[in-house]
Amino acid sequence: MLSPSINLTVLPPSTFSAVLPLATTFHADKFLTCCLPLGVKLLKSRSAALSTLPLVASSSLTVTSSPLATVVRPFSPFTLNFTSPVLKDFSSVEPELPPKEILRAIAVVFLSMLALLIAMLSLLVEMSALFVAMSPVFLSIAVLLSAIFCLLSAILSLLIAISVLFAAILSLLVAISTAFLSIAVLLSAIFCLLSAMASAFLPILSVLSAILALFSTT
Repeated sequence: MLSPSINLTVLPPSTFSAVLPLATTFHADKFLTCCLPLGVKLLKSRSAALSTLPLVASSSLTVTSSPLATVVRPFSPFTLNFTSPVLKDFSSVEPELPPKEILRAIAVVFLSMLALLIAMLSLLVEMSALFVAMSPVFLSIAVLLSAIFCLLSAILSLLIAISVLFAAILSLLVAISTAFLSIAVLLSAIFCLLSAMASAFLPILSVLSAILALFSTT
């Protein structure tokens, strides 16, 4: 049967001021101390840990000479770890880098995006050069269109002037037609009067013609 061990970490005094209110992994005591067999406790300094080496040796405990002293003793069918995760020293832990395949895929994607961006920039440069080359043609077309628009505006202004002249002539003809209408009415009245006078003088003329015929027979 395997004999499990207890890993007991002895911390320097500077760390106890920061972690004193923390509890151990099995919450035996609120001040990071626990009761072990044979009166072994979590020590607050390395010197105190070294001063208790005879007691530890008599209880089959071993102490290592690391900055954080570790006391190991066969104790129970399970292992208790008294080192809080908050107190781990991460300065010596190397960061875990992603696998090379992921980095290679990311690099390929980045390079493809960069190549696409360079292609788009080159296409924009070529299009700008094409526009610069075609700008004289566009300028000549714009000048021709402006000349055509000026000619059309001149023709339109001439047509407007002719329409104004025609309107003046029509107004004059309307005025003359009213004058001619009044003259025609006057002439028709004169002709009516003359016809009435002729109808009145017709019996007289017939009598005079009869008298003249009588004198001519005698």
